[in-house]
Amino acid sequence: MVSAAALNKTRYNAVRFCITIWFNTDGKVNTDRKTASYKLALLRSLCAIAQREPHMAQWTQDGNVDIPLGRIADLWIEYYLPLIGYKEFVPQNRGENLNSKRPIAFRKLICQLAEIYPSTPAGLAQFVADRDRDKFPKKTDDLYTETIKKITTTIIKGPVCYTSGNIFQYNKSKKSITINGELWRELVILGHWIENSLIINWAELINTFSRSTKPFPVTKSIELLLMQPQFDRWVTPAKNAFKELQTVQCVWSNKTIHQGILDIDHAIPFSIRHDNSLWNLLPSDGKINRLKSDKLPTNHLLSKQKDLIIYYWQHLYTKEHNLFTIESRRFMGEKSFPKNNWENQLYTTFIETIEHTAFRRGVERWSI
Repeated sequence: MVSAAALNKTRYNAVRFCITIWFNTDGKVNTDRKTASYKLALLRSLCAIAQREPHMAQWTQDGNVDIPLGRIADLWIEYYLPLIGYKEFVPQNRGENLNSKRPIAFRKLICQLAEIYPSTPAGLAQFVADRDRDKFPKKTDDLYTETIKKITTTIIKGPVCYTSGNIFQYNKSKKSITINGELWRELVILGHWIENSLIINWAELINTFSRSTKPFPVTKSIELLLMQPQFDRWVTPAKNAFKELQTVQCVWSNKTIHQGILDIDHAIPFSIRHDNSLWNLLPSDGKINRLKSDKLPTNHLLSKQKDLIIYYWQHLYTKEHNLFTIESRRFMGEKSFPKNNWENQLYTTFIETIEHTAFRRGVERWSI
């Protein structure tokens, strides 16, 4: 277990890293006048991928890292939909207002998406669910495709092009953003703290942008920026799938569970990862689930229960095929879902992620 002193040192290093990026006179970004929220959005999306989908990173021979631009653009929609869809105007660049002749590049498209998916946790949840299950109606799918295209162009021509220090580069052949390998390692280690700092910075920037009219409260911006793309602990798809099994055993204790008292456990606790991906949702006895709480299972327990974990994944793969394959592909960092031996590949990524999370975040381990 990591001590409080060690955690405080980690927080200090994260803050120091943010200051180095944004304000250091030798800096990478500090000489760039922040006239829009684009650079904050780019760094935040890289932090999110480093923390939750690190296997999406592809290392190059020269020690850099390629991150898929399409995934970054998807996260931008999740960040900007609550802001742009909010009932009050929330500016995202200097001088932007309701009558702006030069709004941010994709505001109009996000506004159209917000008419379909309201700026609420439920609306954002429905957007993510429809996207990941490939259930957009034709008109919505065309709008989504156009929005992704506009955002990717904005990223390439905006923060990638105008960030000093060349810390971001566009790889046209791979359709990815290339960043320095050392920076990527920092994001993997400290991204949790850095992302929180970026959110505060973004909220303060919005307040600055809005001062010429009516200052938009920093606290409200933070609330919108922290909006989750799912309901809190939204486990309905997994629970419905497991209820179809004739017999359900607790994934950790092997105890037979009666359908009326079936609990769904986040293998990596929601309080740590905020991830309702199907691979992370497993059936558990209620008492066992409460004992596990916000702890991570030990490596020994995971190894012991490997066959049962994979059995439940296979069931989810059958019942929620599109959603399971999309979420698992991102988690494993694959361009397409593996046709063969995906179970062991997913299990290896699962184990590695739990071990890294325990080490980086100092999370207590648990076993029966």
